[in-house]
Amino acid sequence: MKTNHRFGSLLTVITLSGNALMAQTTTPATATSTVAPNPALRAKSSTMYTEHTELFAEYRPPVVGRPNRFTAHLTRLGQTFSPYTEATVTLTLTIDGKVDYTETLIKPVAPGNFRFALKPATAGRGTVTIDLVTPAYTEQFVVKDVTVYADEPTAIASQPAPEPTTGEIGYNKEKSWFEPFATAPVMSRKRGGDVGAVGAAIGVGIRKRQGVCLRTENPGTLSETGH
Repeated sequence: MKTNHRFGSLLTVITLSGNALMAQTTTPATATSTVAPNPALRAKSSTMYTEHTELFAEYRPPVVGRPNRFTAHLTRLGQTFSPYTEATVTLTLTIDGKVDYTETLIKPVAPGNFRFALKPATAGRGTVTIDLVTPAYTEQFVVKDVTVYADEPTAIASQPAPEPTTGEIGYNKEKSWFEPFATAPVMSRKRGGDVGAVGAAIGVGIRKRQGVCLRTENPGTLSETGH
């Protein structure tokens, strides 16, 4: 098992060799450097929710023996969502029931962006666990069915056919934090009476339907004026 801990602006790596204790200090840029991702390795993502937090995880299929970037985008839930700026986050890779790699970050590289240098020692299928610790609460996320490959050619050959993306519009997670927003899992529930909807009305006038008065003052706008 390999454990990395990053604190502040410097990382101190301590090794024991014979009777000599040696310490080496490096900058985070050196300690967290990862192999440039091969475009042929397509990124994967996973989104999960807890009571207080949204996790959006991004990673490419990890390969044994080299650092692989695993980014945990962590968002604090509420009336509007905001990125975590103060939290301790630990990533743990488990392969066949055994801990293969663990790494702890005490702050994000940017608000909400916790970037790990996942370096597996064993090929196989396992899980990545993300533990979030704040002064107020602790939460955990488990990303299942994470496959670690022995080498890059095997990882590329094992990928499924790409899904069509025609008509899709990409929107960077970091960009969403600059605007008031909120998301939630899609749920099914029964409703009676009026059904809320978003739409546009063309023209000017007043129309009353099912006890709700809808007034259009300008083309393209719709407002509720009373029952």
